[in-house]
Amino acid sequence: MIRTRNVLKSDPLRKQVYVVTLDGTLATGDNKLAIPIGGLDSQFGGEIESIYGHVKTAPTGATLTIQLANGSTDILSTVLTFAISGTTASSTAITPANKNVANGDIIDVDIDQVGSTQPGADLTLTLVVVAHGSQEG
Repeated sequence: MIRTRNVLKSDPLRKQVYVVTLDGTLATGDNKLAIPIGGLDSQFGGEIESIYGHVKTAPTGATLTIQLANGSTDILSTVLTFAISGTTASSTAITPANKNVANGDIIDVDIDQVGSTQPGADLTLTLVVVAHGSQEG
């Protein structure tokens, strides 16, 4: 089951927080999840600040690795990596030229590796986007 929710946090930096989940045992492949971007000022857009991940079942035998893409363009300069037997991961390694997003963009989640002995399972990702410009009228 895939669940997506956008949680708008009202703070001085105008951060948008997008949370998506993928239930069950993970398998490799492109476009395993989609994170729809919305709620940004249409004139200014925003930029991806960070990505955080959690799995209920940790990968064993090998790491679990994830890449984000906007269209065919990879966003992370270093893939999001869950250590062997690890349940959390985070990254701020965003490729500068690829960090900008706008309303209507779809950020795809590509799972490149899931573990070799036991795949990771029950993935939750949190994407943090900082809005550009002024949203005041």
